[in-house]
Amino acid sequence: MRGKEKRNHDLEASIDLREIIDSLDAQVVVVDRDYRIRFANSKLCHDLGMSEGELLGKYCYQAIHVHCEGQESCREGPRDHLCPWEEIGRTGNSATMVHRHRRGDGRVRVMEIKAFPVFGEDGQIHYLVETLWDITERTQLEEKAREQERLEGVLEMAIAVAHELNTPLFTVLGTAQLALRQWGGEESLRKDLETIVRECRRMKELTQRMIRIDRYAAKQYVGHLRLVDIQGASSLLHHTEKMAALGQLTAAVAHEIANPLYLILGHAQLLLRECDEGTKIYGDIQQIEKSARICRRIVMNLLKVARKEGEESEVQDVNTRLTEVLDLLEHAYALEGVKIERDLDPHLPPLRARHDQLSQVYLNLLNNSFQSIEGRGTIYVRTKYHSDRGEILIEVEDTGRGIPEGIRDRIFEPFFTTKEAGRGTGLGLSVSKEIVERHGGRISVQSEQGRGTCFAIWIPLEGNDGTSGTSDSGGGGK
Repeated sequence: MRGKEKRNHDLEASIDLREIIDSLDAQVVVVDRDYRIRFANSKLCHDLGMSEGELLGKYCYQAIHVHCEGQESCREGPRDHLCPWEEIGRTGNSATMVHRHRRGDGRVRVMEIKAFPVFGEDGQIHYLVETLWDITERTQLEEKAREQERLEGVLEMAIAVAHELNTPLFTVLGTAQLALRQWGGEESLRKDLETIVRECRRMKELTQRMIRIDRYAAKQYVGHLRLVDIQGASSLLHHTEKMAALGQLTAAVAHEIANPLYLILGHAQLLLRECDEGTKIYGDIQQIEKSARICRRIVMNLLKVARKEGEESEVQDVNTRLTEVLDLLEHAYALEGVKIERDLDPHLPPLRARHDQLSQVYLNLLNNSFQSIEGRGTIYVRTKYHSDRGEILIEVEDTGRGIPEGIRDRIFEPFFTTKEAGRGTGLGLSVSKEIVERHGGRISVQSEQGRGTCFAIWIPLEGNDGTSGTSDSGGGGK
């Protein structure tokens, strides 16, 4: 009886286990060393439109991973699209990865795969247990949250740019008006000066329009929602669509500003060719051209930073992109009593990276530092190449209030923020950490309450192109 009772108990246990596995909202599969499927739960059978009998004995890469988008063989895929068996066979440990599976209806689903080895008595891995979770909606929500954070940065940057344009723009306008009143030369060239004055006024109107757009966005949308409280993706998607429309409108205005700038430069250069060197009018036109070039650089830098993240990495000097961001913010920060001190290593080797993404990191860290300074203060920005490590160091240090020790370990958590309502989403540092790790780097923080904070970014020269997949690490905002 005892043997029969034991068999009945084992049978009941196996039935209970099967029911439990079939109740999971995840695909579960067991694969042997020959890549053949030995077990499939009902969720996997349903999603693939096959019975368990049809699946058993099939190769996993013919039944499951055949749906991997853009991959002829998951065993020969890139680092962020590995075969679970290949990864576990290499390490002997469990592994987590993300694949993109295209279904028969053409829809692409993002699947998070957790794979676990099953060891035999001989100590060798005999089977692999995979659980595949559909994280498409979660991924879309995270992408939209990151996009909202980027757009908030663009809108903040645009306000800074509008203020930054004021000084060179008024220099061009004032100098051109004065030169026009004093002009005694050819009447045809007077029209060049009149064009410069007219286009300056047009630029002034456009910068004011950009400020109105961005102030409206800040009032209506920036930080209006606490993303952590959103009960689904729909509210965030709707919110980000509005943000995107305003961000696109800002970029469109910036493009419009570029048009009169080119006219101003063109007419100024024509006048320089016609005026005699050494005369007062020649010096005035030189000043107009110089200030117009400054305006053009400011606008072009905004358009570079506002550009949506690309897919391709590029070789560039880190200092170049960092300087573009600093140039845009420096004047606006100075108006609030915050000075930027630069110590940029002139001997940095070029870095292959997605520099548009790194610009977002610089912007996030600088804005965090700026907002942490109460009253007057200084932000120190440093770069250094450490040849012994083969890494580039980027530091952003401030004289702000610092981060309390009790929350220092949480600042990289998604949605964590100590900012007032309406001043942030708590995603800035989360996004920054993800971008840095995607480039094979790391980010750390040192802070002393009441004395300031220093963020350090280390990026290796090798394996740093920013295309190595999505990190599982999270982060937040100060």
